[in-house]
Amino acid sequence: MIDVHIAKSNRPYFDECVESLKNEPINLHIVPYQEYGAMRIEGFMKGTSPFVAAVDDDDIVVEGVFHRALDALNKGYSAYYSNHHIMNGEGTVYGKWFDKLAKPIGFSQLRQMHHVVVYRREIIQPVLKYLSGIKIKDKELLNLKSIYDGTVFGDNFMGLYWRVHDQSIHTTRRREDNPPEWTEQVEWYRHQLLNRVKK
Repeated sequence: MIDVHIAKSNRPYFDECVESLKNEPINLHIVPYQEYGAMRIEGFMKGTSPFVAAVDDDDIVVEGVFHRALDALNKGYSAYYSNHHIMNGEGTVYGKWFDKLAKPIGFSQLRQMHHVVVYRREIIQPVLKYLSGIKIKDKELLNLKSIYDGTVFGDNFMGLYWRVHDQSIHTTRRREDNPPEWTEQVEWYRHQLLNRVKK
């Protein structure tokens, strides 16, 4: 099983999101919608499964994606991610996240690790404290840590419908407003992964 958390906001999509998860091998945890970093820390600490993930309450999960994640993680991968559809606020699909899987070289997989991403708890737990005070990009540091600590499994399976609308976090916040401690950690992992490629 995978511990998956959802932060319930005042957006009108929550029930549809939860319904899409009903056949997945998960333990679902609902956390209060609060300061962004604190919300993510609380969510990723929920449960006892060795695998953790977050789903936004305005998105829709495609049945089977968490089964695929478990299959990969049980083979020893440090994290799993899928491709996904992009849709507007009304649910009309108009694109997909990426066309071709990135090779596991340096941090080339970083941007593709968007939705769905499932992590090994033991890998990301040491850096969760750096999410305190962040405004956006909660997965960036967790993705880098997972790439640094092992091999990430990328899957071209369309595992989610990502809803883009006026209340989406990425349209209302800036990465530059994240705390300097978070930025320092991100840059350290980027530097280390680049050095591996050069060797």
